[in-house]
Amino acid sequence: MTDFPSEEYPTFEWSPLVKTIVFIIYGVIIIFSLVGNTIVIFVILRCKPMQSITNLFITNLAVSDLLMSLVAAPFTPISSFSNTWVLPQFLCKLLGFTMAVSVYVSTLSSTAIALDRYMVIVHPFIRKMQNWMCGVIIAAIWAIATLISLPLAIYQTTTFDPIENDTICTESWPSSKSRRIFTILHFVFQFVAPSIVISFCYFYVSRLLRNRRQQKLGSRFRNTQKQDLEVRRHNKTNR
Repeated sequence: MTDFPSEEYPTFEWSPLVKTIVFIIYGVIIIFSLVGNTIVIFVILRCKPMQSITNLFITNLAVSDLLMSLVAAPFTPISSFSNTWVLPQFLCKLLGFTMAVSVYVSTLSSTAIALDRYMVIVHPFIRKMQNWMCGVIIAAIWAIATLISLPLAIYQTTTFDPIENDTICTESWPSSKSRRIFTILHFVFQFVAPSIVISFCYFYVSRLLRNRRQQKLGSRFRNTQKQDLEVRRHNKTNR
C-alpha cells in the first residue's frame, strides 16, 4: 500500500490593516449602539407621556440591541479573525445563544408593534392595549426567545478539529435530523412567520390609510365644487 505524503493547506490570515479597520468599525458601532439605545431607554422610561405601547416595544428593541452590543459584538471580530477558539469555553455557548435571543426579541418586538398599529388603525373601536398587557407581552417575548434559543446554549461547544488541528466552537447535535428540525423551526419562527404577520398588518394599514386619503380628497373636491356652484348662483342673483 502506497503512503501518500500528507498535504498541508495554508491557513488564511487577515492582514493587520484589515483587522484594524474591522476592529475600529466594530468599536464605533458598539459605542453608537450603547449611547443611542441607552438614551432611548432613559428618555422613554423617564418621561411618562412617552410611555405609549409602541414606545414600550421600541424600548424592548433597544434593550435587545444593548444585549447584542455588550455581549456578542465585542467578541465577534476576535473569534472571526482567530484560526482557533481563543476565548473562554463558556463564551462559545453564550455568544450564539445571546445573538439568537437578541434577534428573536427584535423580530418579535417588531411583530408586536405591527400588530398594535394594525389594531389601533384598522380596528379603532376595539379596546386599546393597556401598559400592563404590553408588559406581559414583552415578558412573553423574552421567554419565547430564550426557550427557542436554548438549544444553541446546550449544543454549542468547543471541540478539537483534527483536520484543522485547532479547537473550534461549533454546534454538536445528537443527530443531523435534530439539527435540521431546529434549523427549519428557527427559520420559520425567526423570519418567515414574522415577515408574513408584519407584511399583512402594514398592507392593510397602508390600504386603509390610502382609502381614507382618497375619500378625504374626494370630499374636499365635492365641497369645492359645491362652493363654486353657490358662488355662481349668488352672482347670477345679484345681476
